[in-house]
Order: sequence, then structure tokens, then C-alpha cells
Amino acid sequence: MTGCAIDLRSLEEELKKLGITIVSGNQGTIISIKIQGLAGKALVRGLRLADQLLQEKVKAVVNSFADPVTKFFVDPTFGPSSKNPTGAAALCKTGQVISSKGGSQHQVKVLGLLKSEKIRWERPMYAVDDEDDVSNQDDDQDARGDIYSATMSSGRVFATQARLFSDGACSGDVIQGNLGDCWFLSALSVVATRTDLLGQTFWRGDKYKSNGLFVCKFMKNFVWNYVIIDDRLPVFGFSKTKQGKPYFARCREPNELW
Repeated sequence: MTGCAIDLRSLEEELKKLGITIVSGNQGTIISIKIQGLAGKALVRGLRLADQLLQEKVKAVVNSFADPVTKFFVDPTFGPSSKNPTGAAALCKTGQVISSKGGSQHQVKVLGLLKSEKIRWERPMYAVDDEDDVSNQDDDQDARGDIYSATMSSGRVFATQARLFSDGACSGDVIQGNLGDCWFLSALSVVATRTDLLGQTFWRGDKYKSNGLFVCKFMKNFVWNYVIIDDRLPVFGFSKTKQGKPYFARCREPNELW
């Protein structure tokens, strides 16, 4: 048993004694934390231990699902995989056309774009923000550049100076793509009016971007759910000279990712 496994088990036992329940999904990419009846110093200690546990869980997931070539995290639940090379199941529920009122035509279109390689999955190239860590970030960018040159036959990546947030956020930042999910984007537009709350949705901000991942935090039924996602996005509208755009939705600023 590895030291990491021992640490995780010890942390989980400590949290359990405090009345904090930790549940991980089958793939470990969703971690749920339920806190009951804690206050004062016990709550502070519980939150500190839970935060430590989350960091260890993220490390474990990265180690389990890192691409052997790029070393970037690959989400096993969403996007291209060995069983689903085009990522069709992420764009259409089962990766196939399912008869539904008004939905079949859209599914046929999406699958056609995938088949003709007019939709591809890309990772952004990040802007260098911290002058004290320029060398490390340059190394990361060089690695990503090598990956793109080896795997993309034409065109440029959709974001070459990407940041999670750029000059805050507002409702006008949300631009609908081709998915027909305006009901969801309307909700995002409302959340975008509160930049302080939107920022808290991303646990640790962009700390893990060098691993190709973000951790999103949501509360449902009084339970905190942490969802680990990679930074691959389906992109369309690209050419040899033109950058593409994210298929689902995008920010008004092309290099803003949230």
C-alpha cells in the first residue's frame, strides 16, 4: 500500500470521527463532502482536513488518468477516450442518434461534423501570469506546443493566451455556441453578475492548469460536490489560418475560459 493511500485513509478516518462524510464517485472525479453538526474549532479543523484530503484526491486522480504521452489529466467520463475516440458520447448522450422531439436532427448534425473532422477536441495554451514562475510556465507551454504540432494537422488552437478569468466577469461574457442550451447559459449569465461567487466555483482557481485540469465546486442538498474536469473542449469553425470556437459555449473574450 502506498504512502498516499495510507494518508488518504487516515484523513478519511479523522474526518469521519468529526462527523464529515466523504464519498467519491466510481472514477474518483466527483468528491462529495457532507458536514454535519460542526462549529467553532471542530469546524475549522474539519475544513482544514477536508481541504487536505481534496488535494490528495486530486493528485491521485491525476496519477490514475494522466495521458502517458502528454502527462496531462484526461477526464475518463467526458471527451475522447479509447472506447469513444471522437468524444461523440459527450456531445450526444450515447454517441448515437436517439429519437426525440426536435433532438434527432441536431444529433445527426453533430455526429456528421465529428465524422468529417469538423469538430475536434483542443486544449488551450495558457498565458504566462506570474513573473516569478516564468521558466516553469514556459516549459509547460513548450510541452503543449510540441503536443499540438504532433497531433493537429492544421489550424491553431482556439486560445493561445488563455486565462480562467480576464478582467472579471459579467452577463455579457456568455456567448451561446451550437448546442442549443440557452436555458443553462441564461443561468450562467445570472451567476456572472456576481464575480465573487463565480470565482468560488473553481476550487483553487487555476492552480492545476499545468496538469490540464480544473476543480469545480457546487452545493446540492447541503452537500459540497467537487468535480474534477480536464481542459479539453470540442471546437468547430477552424481552418488552416483561422482559430476555431468552443462548440458548447464561449466567453466574449476568446482567451477567457470560465
